[in-house]
Formats: sequence, structure tokens, C-alpha cells
Amino acid sequence: MRLTKIQKALKEMNIEYRYEENNRCGEIRFEKNNKIFMIEEYVGNNGKTPIGIYTNINKIGQYGSQDYIANLIKNGNIE
Repeated sequence: MRLTKIQKALKEMNIEYRYEENNRCGEIRFEKNNKIFMIEEYVGNNGKTPIGIYTNINKIGQYGSQDYIANLIKNGNIE
């Protein structure tokens, strides 16, 4: 299981989500305020190693760490 800090934050906020793993990368999808959000890892090293996380939580796409994204969720900064 991957993206555990983010999954923990979603559980703490009672937000239902769907988790999947594809090509050794975690993906999370959830809905809040009638909007669909995604958080997914992306790979480098010729597709062999997860090297970062991409999300659409704040209106525009952005890259961040698990801690940063988990804090956005906990603080209600989901737009």
C-alpha cells in the first residue's frame, strides 16, 4: 500500500476514497463538494521508480509531497 499519509488524512476527515495501484504507483480518487479529485504518483528511472506525486486539489495541477498534500486535506484546503 502506498500514499499512506494521504489515506490517513482522508480517513481522519471522513472522506470516502478509492485507492488503486498501477505500475508500482498509488492512485487515489475522491469526491468533495461535487468535485472529483485525484492524487497519483508518477514514475521516473525508465518507469521503474515512483519519484513524485501529482494532484488537482488546488484548482490547478501541482506537484507535492505526501506531507504537503495531507496537510491540505486536514486543513480543508480542497478547492
